[in-house]
Amino acid sequence: MVNSMSVVAKAWESFSQNFGFYIAAGLSFFGVAVLMVMLMIHVFTPSGNFGLIIWGLLFALLYAKLAVVIHRCILLGENQFKDMLSFKPEDFKFFLAMMGFFLVLMFGVFLIGIFGSLFSGGGKMSVIVLAFIPMLILGVVASRLVMIFPSLAVSNGDSLGDVWDAGQNHKWMLFFLVIVFLI
Repeated sequence: MVNSMSVVAKAWESFSQNFGFYIAAGLSFFGVAVLMVMLMIHVFTPSGNFGLIIWGLLFALLYAKLAVVIHRCILLGENQFKDMLSFKPEDFKFFLAMMGFFLVLMFGVFLIGIFGSLFSGGGKMSVIVLAFIPMLILGVVASRLVMIFPSLAVSNGDSLGDVWDAGQNHKWMLFFLVIVFLI
């Protein structure tokens, strides 16, 4: 079981110990992303929305790979550059979970927007006020479930229920780190 407090503590410790690895991983990710953009612009120009979706999925897969490498460095101490050169099952599981998480969150935001516009009388401020509470609830739920990602990266096999229970004592810290800090 991946403990939310241990992940935060290990992240701080790992950052100072593996600073060079993180810089190399980040620069590698950036370099591949720039190369992909150059290919997209000059060679494989996407036609229509389908092409943009494919490029977006490729970028998301690249991001998932980087995230797994960083999670494994923090939690398992793996800091080999060669780990970045191949895709493993945990990379694809992370990618699929990331896409599922994104789609569920976007659907939640969509429903909140519909709900807010139906009951607000059309005013922008009333939509914002009406949407605030459901968005706060969605943020708390998302921040509790986001701990599935470290678990997937290290192949722990934790379920969403396990992750939900593990975050019980740290829900506001997770909310602050995952939602508030990123905004």
